[in-house]
Formats: sequence, structure tokens, C-alpha cells
Amino acid sequence: MTDPQRRRGSPRSRSRGLATIRARLILAMALLSLFTTAVLVLESSQRMDEEAMEFLARSESALLELLTYQMAPALEFRNEENARELLDGLMTNPDVHYGAIYDDAGALFAQSQVHDTDDPDGLLDPKVLRHHDVVRDMVVSLRPIRNQDGTEVGLAVVGFSLSHRQEIQRQHLQGGLITGLVVLAISILLALMLGRLLLRPLERLRETVQRITSTRDLGS
Repeated sequence: MTDPQRRRGSPRSRSRGLATIRARLILAMALLSLFTTAVLVLESSQRMDEEAMEFLARSESALLELLTYQMAPALEFRNEENARELLDGLMTNPDVHYGAIYDDAGALFAQSQVHDTDDPDGLLDPKVLRHHDVVRDMVVSLRPIRNQDGTEVGLAVVGFSLSHRQEIQRQHLQGGLITGLVVLAISILLALMLGRLLLRPLERLRETVQRITSTRDLGS
């Protein structure tokens, strides 16, 4: 091998060098795609979770608003049978596990529940409950009951299924992860394609230089 060839390196070594550059470029682009995808998945999962919770909050608020509106006459006229019927109808909603109505004196007026719930510790006592407290497997919401004059005539206590909330959050998280994996796969494919496009001019340049060098070597 002549001295000029040693300085330039053999074609095999130049090919290995080019392959190394290609591998590093593709790896860098894949890592960048992975980082970008991870950020997007985290942001989208958080946003979807917040949207799901907002949707649940609006649904619960509308349900409580309807219940308190219908319950006000039953409280004013002390119609316990009508109050129980309204609560029994509320229990047909699969997201509701517990419902209780208290009058303006704080006495229990009507109660209904999906499962028998003993409350020896008084965890469902409205005097100690706060809005959106978690009691056993329920998220408890409290809403004052007002008559047409705006006077508070009672209190509604409704327990919404905690497992239902967790299931919605899990579904949204799974959806975000699946979307992220699809985006990641597409990003890696695009990185491979872009890496080839970027290295193609270098390969052509190397081939051109190699032909010129070979011509010079033959001429010398």
C-alpha cells in the first residue's frame, strides 16, 4: 500500500467510519424522538386526566342540582315517601352508591344506598364531612337544598363510586400510553428515514472522492 493510500485509509475503514456516523446519527435522533414522545405523553395524559375529572365534576354537579331541586318540596312538606323515591331513583345511577337527605335541623330525613353500609364511626355524619371527602369506596359530595325563596331547607349527601373514577383515570392513562407508543414508533421510523437521507449526500461525496483518488493513483 502506498503512502497516500495509508493517509487516506482503506475503502473498508472509510465504510466502517461512515457506518459509525450513520449509527450515531440514527441513535441521536431516536433518543431525541423518545424524549419528545415522553414529554408529549406526560402532558397529554395529565391533560386528559384533568379533562376526565372536569367531566365527572360537571356530571356530579348536574346530578346534585337536579336532586336538590326535586327534593326541596319533599322537605318543605315533610313528604318522606317522596324523598325516599327520589333517592331510590338516584341509586339506579351506577356511579352512585349512597344518598342521604338531612333537614334544616340536621336530622336524617331519608336515606338510600346500594350496599348496606354500617357507619359506627360516624364517617358519613354531615357535621364532620367535607365536600369531596373519601369515605371507604366513595367520594362524598354535599349540596345544600334550597326552596324557591333561596332559603336553605336541608342538605343532600351523595356518595359517588371511587372505583368508577379510578377506572376512568386508568382508561385515559392507557389511551395516552398507547398513543405515545404509536408516536414513538412513527418517530423512530422517521428518524431512520431522515438519517438515510442525511447520509446519502455524504456517501455520494465519498464515492466521488474515491473515484477521483483512484483516477489520480492510476495516472501516477
